[in-house]
Amino acid sequence: FQGFVMAKFAHETLKAKKVAILKDNKSDYSLGLSQFFVEEFKKRGGEIVSEEAYSKGDTDFRGQLTAIKRFFFQTIASNNQMPPVIIRSMNKIKGKFISFPLIQN
Repeated sequence: FQGFVMAKFAHETLKAKKVAILKDNKSDYSLGLSQFFVEEFKKRGGEIVSEEAYSKGDTDFRGQLTAIKRFFFQTIASNNQMPPVIIRSMNKIKGKFISFPLIQN
Protein backbone atom coordinates (compact mmCIF):
# COMPACT_ATOMS: atom_id res chain seq x y z
CA PHE A 1 0.00 0.00 0.00
CA GLN A 2 2.79 2.47 0.86
CA GLY A 3 4.47 1.97 -2.50
CA PHE A 4 1.16 2.77 -4.21
CA VAL A 5 0.73 5.96 -2.16
CA MET A 6 4.32 7.06 -2.82
CA ALA A 7 3.90 6.49 -6.58
CA LYS A 8 0.63 8.40 -6.60
CA PHE A 9 2.22 11.29 -4.70
CA ALA A 10 5.24 11.38 -7.03
CA HIS A 11 3.06 11.39 -10.12
CA GLU A 12 0.11 13.54 -9.07
CA THR A 13 1.56 15.97 -6.54
CA LEU A 14 5.16 16.31 -7.68
CA LYS A 15 4.22 15.84 -11.35
CA ALA A 16 7.32 13.63 -11.65
CA LYS A 17 7.73 11.73 -14.90
CA LYS A 18 11.17 10.24 -14.18
CA VAL A 19 12.24 8.74 -10.86
CA ALA A 20 15.38 7.12 -9.47
CA ILE A 21 15.01 4.32 -6.90
CA LEU A 22 17.40 3.72 -4.00
CA LYS A 23 16.72 0.51 -2.06
CA ASP A 24 18.24 -1.76 0.57
CA ASN A 25 18.85 -5.01 -1.29
CA LYS A 26 18.88 -7.07 1.92
CA SER A 27 15.58 -5.79 3.29
CA ASP A 28 12.40 -7.55 2.20
CA TYR A 29 10.47 -4.44 3.24
CA SER A 30 12.59 -2.13 1.07
CA LEU A 31 12.52 -4.51 -1.90
CA GLY A 32 8.74 -4.94 -1.65
CA LEU A 33 8.15 -1.21 -1.27
CA SER A 34 10.25 -0.40 -4.31
CA GLN A 35 8.56 -3.14 -6.34
CA PHE A 36 5.08 -1.77 -5.64
CA PHE A 37 6.27 1.79 -6.25
CA VAL A 38 7.79 0.86 -9.62
CA GLU A 39 4.69 -1.06 -10.74
CA GLU A 40 2.31 1.74 -9.82
CA PHE A 41 4.49 4.55 -11.12
CA LYS A 42 4.86 2.82 -14.49
CA LYS A 43 1.08 2.23 -14.66
CA ARG A 44 0.68 5.99 -14.33
CA GLY A 45 3.02 6.56 -17.26
CA GLY A 46 6.17 7.30 -15.26
CA GLU A 47 9.66 6.08 -16.05
CA ILE A 48 12.20 4.59 -13.65
CA VAL A 49 15.54 5.91 -14.89
CA SER A 50 17.76 4.17 -12.35
CA GLU A 51 17.46 1.56 -9.61
CA GLU A 52 20.39 1.46 -7.23
CA ALA A 53 20.87 -0.74 -4.18
CA TYR A 54 22.74 -0.58 -0.91
CA SER A 55 22.99 -2.86 2.12
CA LYS A 56 22.37 -1.96 5.74
CA GLY A 57 25.72 -1.10 7.26
CA ASP A 58 27.21 0.33 4.07
CA THR A 59 29.04 3.61 4.60
CA ASP A 60 30.10 4.61 1.10
CA PHE A 61 27.31 5.49 -1.32
CA ARG A 62 29.28 7.42 -3.89
CA GLY A 63 28.82 4.70 -6.50
CA GLN A 64 25.04 4.61 -6.20
CA LEU A 65 24.66 8.37 -6.04
CA THR A 66 27.04 8.93 -8.93
CA ALA A 67 25.07 6.41 -11.01
CA ILE A 68 21.79 8.15 -10.18
CA LYS A 69 23.23 11.59 -10.85
CA ARG A 70 23.94 10.67 -14.49
CA PHE A 71 20.20 10.62 -15.24
CA PHE A 72 17.63 13.35 -15.48
CA PHE A 73 14.95 12.71 -12.85
CA GLN A 74 12.54 14.70 -10.73
CA THR A 75 12.70 12.75 -7.46
CA ILE A 76 14.31 9.84 -5.63
CA ALA A 77 12.06 7.29 -3.95
CA SER A 78 13.32 5.28 -1.00
CA ASN A 79 12.18 4.07 2.40
CA ASN A 80 12.46 5.62 5.85
CA GLN A 81 15.06 3.04 6.93
CA MET A 82 17.68 4.73 4.79
CA PRO A 83 20.88 5.33 6.78
CA PRO A 84 21.51 8.99 7.69
CA VAL A 85 24.84 8.89 5.83
CA ILE A 86 22.96 8.45 2.53
CA ILE A 87 20.77 11.45 3.26
CA ARG A 88 23.83 13.57 4.09
CA SER A 89 25.47 12.41 0.84
CA MET A 90 22.30 13.23 -1.10
CA ASN A 91 22.19 16.69 0.43
CA LYS A 92 25.72 17.31 -0.84
CA ILE A 93 24.70 16.24 -4.33
CA LYS A 94 21.42 18.13 -4.13
CA GLY A 95 23.17 21.35 -3.15
CA LYS A 96 25.94 21.15 -5.72
CA PHE A 97 24.58 19.36 -8.74
CA ILE A 98 20.84 18.89 -8.86
CA SER A 99 17.63 19.85 -7.12
CA PHE A 100 15.10 17.16 -6.29
CA PRO A 101 12.67 16.10 -3.59
CA LEU A 102 13.25 12.84 -1.72
CA ILE A 103 10.14 10.67 -1.28
CA GLN A 104 10.19 8.44 1.78
CA ASN A 105 7.39 6.53 3.45
